[in-house]
Amino acid sequence: MLYDNALLVRVYLEAYQATGSLTWREIATNTIDFVLREMTEEEGGFYSALDADSEGEEGRFYVWSKEEISRILGSRASAFCNYYDVSVGGNFEGTNILHPRADLRKMAERLEVSVTQLEGDLARARRELLKAREARTRPGLDDKVLTAWNGLMLSALSRAGFVLGSPTYLEAAIKNAEFLAGELIVEGRIHRTWKAGRARLNGYLEDYAAAIEGFLSLFEANGEARWIQLAGELMDLTIERFWDEASSSFFFTSHDHEKLIVRQKEFMDNATPSGNSTCCLSLLRLGHLLDRPHYHELAGSQLGRMTHALHRHPLAFGTWLQALDFHLGPVTEIVVLGHEGWDDPFLKLLREKFLPGGVFVLVREAVPSKELRQTVPLLRGKSVSNGSTTVYVCRDSVCTPPLTSISELESHLNSIG
Repeated sequence: MLYDNALLVRVYLEAYQATGSLTWREIATNTIDFVLREMTEEEGGFYSALDADSEGEEGRFYVWSKEEISRILGSRASAFCNYYDVSVGGNFEGTNILHPRADLRKMAERLEVSVTQLEGDLARARRELLKAREARTRPGLDDKVLTAWNGLMLSALSRAGFVLGSPTYLEAAIKNAEFLAGELIVEGRIHRTWKAGRARLNGYLEDYAAAIEGFLSLFEANGEARWIQLAGELMDLTIERFWDEASSSFFFTSHDHEKLIVRQKEFMDNATPSGNSTCCLSLLRLGHLLDRPHYHELAGSQLGRMTHALHRHPLAFGTWLQALDFHLGPVTEIVVLGHEGWDDPFLKLLREKFLPGGVFVLVREAVPSKELRQTVPLLRGKSVSNGSTTVYVCRDSVCTPPLTSISELESHLNSIG
């Protein structure tokens, strides 16, 4: 399922930031590469799902025997099988699912090679197996494009572009965002599904919520005003069309949706986060970036009505708890001006820091455009110092002086970490 891959990417990216484990980074990268290779529509949308089975057997397309791998990789099979937990007896119903069981750094030390060399060797071996796998019967593809699930993947790709410093992932995110904006938002209304050039069905709350989060995440990764403007516009439309003042929550269907016996609301975070919890977290993040106090008020009222449920059943409300943590703060706002692209040492340091209670404004230009300054009040009064990359670290809009050295930034990040 597309949503499984999207949500897992985000988990592994955060695990990589929090621990520095190259294994978590590898899993995030491989998952994204799988989606881009297997589930991407040529115009930029992402397909919904691949079947679990082929030729009548679950997982047949994806599993391996040790004999097959040895035949394909020859003398290199031993290290590969050790790293990916491949055995004669198998780890799944007599066959093998490839998954890392060894730490990349420790295995490189045992083999007396560099981490870079080991990563390269494993990548080459995977490509050879992938080529051999193409001869198998492929599983079926569900080729419809769903806005909600694409929004989740857009958010994952945007975060991966930033965290991993990958122009490829960021370009894929931009292409997907342009697809969503051009094909699934028609005359100011989000549609639910798209296939063969046609968008259909009124969008539900989860479609609006996931799209907003995706556009917001893309803005934080590349600093283009159009994405945060679109996120703000869609949030205003969501409030106008879905908000129920009486219960401080959002309906699942819009006020002008087709008439139903009951207009439902969804609160639990199940296989995907609920539209209400996703909107709550985005209201808080957008409230800081766009300086819209009424967004904070709406999110606060949502959290107020959820207090009892969060206390009694926390595992059912994971995204709500993230929103609550963000709401309680303090929130860290980081502004970077005049950076030199992905290789900029300031961005590298920020990528390595896990800051779940933070929002980012990354501007490559030394002087932000008038449009961006008008859209994001946090930029006002801030400028590049000494002609080089300049960072401001703010707590609830109270900012440090301009930081122009890595040691200064590192010191401030450590103090809030």
